[in-house]
Amino acid sequence: MSYDSPDVYPREIDLSQVAVGISPGTGAMVGASSRGPVRTRTFITDLKSLIDTFGEPDPTVSFMHYSAIAFLTEAKALWVTRVVGSGAYHGTIVSTNSNPGYAVAGAPLAPLSPKEAASYSFGVSDCFLIYAIGPGVYANAELSVKVDNVVTTTTPHTFDITVYRTSKGVKTVVETFTVSKSKGLDGFGSSLFIEDRVNLTSKYIRVLNNPAVSGDPYVMTSDQFLTQGADGSTPSAGNIEGTYGWQLYANKDDVSVNILMAGGYSVASTALVMDTIAQSRRDCIAILNMPPGNQDGSAELTYRNTTLNLNSDRSAIFSPDVYIHDPYSNNSLFVPPDGYVGSVFSRTIRLRQPWYPAAGPNRGVLNVLGTRLNYTEGQRGLLYKSQVNFIRTISGQGTIVWGNKTLKSGMMSALSWINVRMLLIVIENTIKNALNSALFELNNDFTRLKVSSQIDSYMRTVKAQNGVYNYKVVCDKSNNTDQIIDQNELHVDVYVQPQRDIEYIQLQSVITRTGVNFNELIVTGGNFG
Repeated sequence: MSYDSPDVYPREIDLSQVAVGISPGTGAMVGASSRGPVRTRTFITDLKSLIDTFGEPDPTVSFMHYSAIAFLTEAKALWVTRVVGSGAYHGTIVSTNSNPGYAVAGAPLAPLSPKEAASYSFGVSDCFLIYAIGPGVYANAELSVKVDNVVTTTTPHTFDITVYRTSKGVKTVVETFTVSKSKGLDGFGSSLFIEDRVNLTSKYIRVLNNPAVSGDPYVMTSDQFLTQGADGSTPSAGNIEGTYGWQLYANKDDVSVNILMAGGYSVASTALVMDTIAQSRRDCIAILNMPPGNQDGSAELTYRNTTLNLNSDRSAIFSPDVYIHDPYSNNSLFVPPDGYVGSVFSRTIRLRQPWYPAAGPNRGVLNVLGTRLNYTEGQRGLLYKSQVNFIRTISGQGTIVWGNKTLKSGMMSALSWINVRMLLIVIENTIKNALNSALFELNNDFTRLKVSSQIDSYMRTVKAQNGVYNYKVVCDKSNNTDQIIDQNELHVDVYVQPQRDIEYIQLQSVITRTGVNFNELIVTGGNFG
């Protein structure tokens, strides 16, 4: 740097950057529902938005709602994907410019995501197609629309679309849009074009304009229900695992998620797909269910070791089903535990840290009535040795998650425990995000010192919050040789000693003769043969 005249020239070198820890409490689940958008991910933040979007739980359709409801009792971030089987159609209606026949039943419309444009064969007098945002028979009895208030004295001409929702015999107006079939702006500079205004904001419908018909729609004298909606067949495992199911979560750049929950499903092939996604993403863990028909001890071992046969530190399985009360139907029933286990994960993250075990009487208590069965001590031992985390009911203490193991089998390691896997998910992804700032910087002592300082500052916090016993960060010439530097690489090594949980407590009562000196016995270290 050159200077023109003698003076003081301030310069700042910022070495104060710190790595910001990720918040690993976002869940995801995939499953069937009687309503709601398909072929997409829907972000849900609370129970109301879940019910408004996907309807009330129905065990004849799936158990996904129960898993989602349980998770949302402790979490505020859940991605939900609805899948449908063959023969599912959106409810439709077509607005026309003729009278009579101002509205006619639309043809069946195959499933579309809310952002996908429909393809439709219009008639000569069809102005536009209106269809429900998600496929299902619900639309035929629940959603109705009315087109009226046609204004021809403005440019462009406008008209209103009013959406009605009938719920439990009560019909209410839920949305009204003032729109136009032509391009144009309202007084606030917003588009009036029917597809822009409705499709970007409606929670209930989508529209497709027919550009071949320029005339205004004919006024409907009353609201008209959508028709042609159909639920289709029960979604297959292929639907759940496929392109518009779990594969929507395969790319971590598309969506941030950390807890994959089975959504009430317990098919081995689906569990393997979830684990594959968790392995590929490296920022999440999969919570799996034991099939209801295998929950008797010996059959569970067969499922875990033969049918599932999974060796992974990115997944964990829980059993048995839990017994709950459904306030929507006022019935009690058994449901898979994944969402309830996910809720204690979320609660632990919120009240403690992700690396605290989400199990035991302090953090693993479930808000349920009980379990499908209570295992004997012998069954519990066999299950836990096979990495099956069991849920037990203890009189006076409640129903508790009683296991902290991943499905890592064979050689045991620190990653055989869920809390250590959660620790590594947080550490690795936090440091990875921080290291982005070092890309395309010069590989010199200053950059390496800056990187080391950032990571060391973060790891000090993790240690102070009981994540690790100790750690060491290495990013210097010892692991960045001239050859490595010439390959445009920066090597960062972080050594960690994860804190472990207590799972086995030996309580030893030592009975002595009168007058024995306890200190002489304590010196032996409690080893009395």
